Amino acid sequence: MTIFLILLAIIILIITILTFSSIKINIKEFKFVNKKVIDMEIIISLAFLNRINILKITLNKNRLSKIEHNKSVRKIAKKLQERLVKDYKYMHNFEQKSIKDILEILKYFNVSDVEIDVNIGTEDAIFTSFVVTTISMIITFLIARKVKNTKYLVLPVYINENYLNLSIKCIISIKLVHIINIIKQFKRKDRDKKNGRSFNRRTYANSNG
Repeated sequence: MTIFLILLAIIILIITILTFSSIKINIKEFKFVNKKVIDMEIIISLAFLNRINILKITLNKNRLSKIEHNKSVRKIAKKLQERLVKDYKYMHNFEQKSIKDILEILKYFNVSDVEIDVNIGTEDAIFTSFVVTTISMIITFLIARKVKNTKYLVLPVYINENYLNLSIKCIISIKLVHIINIIKQFKRKDRDKKNGRSFNRRTYANSNG
């Protein structure tokens, strides 16, 4: 009886954590200059009720470099890439349905406190002005209008060569229950495709945000 109660308590605890926990990615600093990461500090945490950190990982430039050169990590990354290519054909046959799936998934991510600084230049001054205007419009319509506390600055650099200086800060979070639903949804679609059935139900219709 005691063992049963302990197991029941563990199951309830796990369900509670899965229901009320979320993964938070705090990009405190990400600076990219001409294809090179100059500075980076990203804190990934598993938070219960968005306040209590159960797990916390800090990534910086040096730690990321070590991870990239780790053979085990590279093998895992390669297997994940092969899995994505094989099952969902993201790399070679990106269907319209896949785009809709991704847009549906993005709705479950909460983004806040966005700060974007862009300094960009090309070999042509007129084209540089066009690029700056386009980037500003994209940020305005896709980010600034939907995300609170968004700050951004896009400036042209007229130096007659291709140049990009990008700095990003933001907080991204998603509930664990939504991650589980996303995984289940893709597995179900994959299974239905293999069985030759179509899948037309509304994605995540029964999820609670």
